[in-house]
Amino acid sequence: MDNHRATREDPAPSVLPPSAALQALVRGDLAALAHRRRLRMLGFGVLGLALVAALALRTTHTSPAAGSLAFTVALIGFGACGLCLAGLAFGLTLPTGRRLRPVVALGIGVGLSLLGLMGSADPAHAVPLSHGGGCLLMGVGVSLGLFGLAVAFGRPVLRRHAPTGLLLGVGAGLMGLIPLHVGCPVLSLGHLLLWHGLVLGVTGGVAGLIWARVAPP
Repeated sequence: MDNHRATREDPAPSVLPPSAALQALVRGDLAALAHRRRLRMLGFGVLGLALVAALALRTTHTSPAAGSLAFTVALIGFGACGLCLAGLAFGLTLPTGRRLRPVVALGIGVGLSLLGLMGSADPAHAVPLSHGGGCLLMGVGVSLGLFGLAVAFGRPVLRRHAPTGLLLGVGAGLMGLIPLHVGCPVLSLGHLLLWHGLVLGVTGGVAGLIWARVAPP
């Protein structure tokens, strides 16, 4: 009687595991998608870095810190962190969307830390905090251009269940800081943290709104 009752309460599963052929087909599709993502990310990375390098070389001003160790480390850090965030948006790693949101905040934190590394608290370098609108406009303009380039390259393969717009926006913002810092003649810590730092937040927010409208269904 007890055995019969247990059988009725715990029926055998009605869903069979997928066949080996189906599993192989799914693995093949995932491998093909991963390959496409790598190629598209490579294309964006090469063209994006070439664009910021060209802009940096054509700038009409040169930062007083150019050539210093802190300046070089910061520029490399901006490029590397920007590409890492873009790679997450392209789906080159596996964390879920919920786990990626703190990564966006981490990217902004790293960017601000690198800005602090470059800045000077010496009163001789102080400038009015209001003298930074041009830097903000330039940085956001370049960064949104990079964001558009990333979307153009990756739209068919960009992650849909992740904060893709934020990842690409902050990543493009970090890359956009490269020509901005090469051309900015100001070393004031307040100027860099405020106006250059705002590039990351503004670009990330605008990119998130744009992606919400243009993302594939």
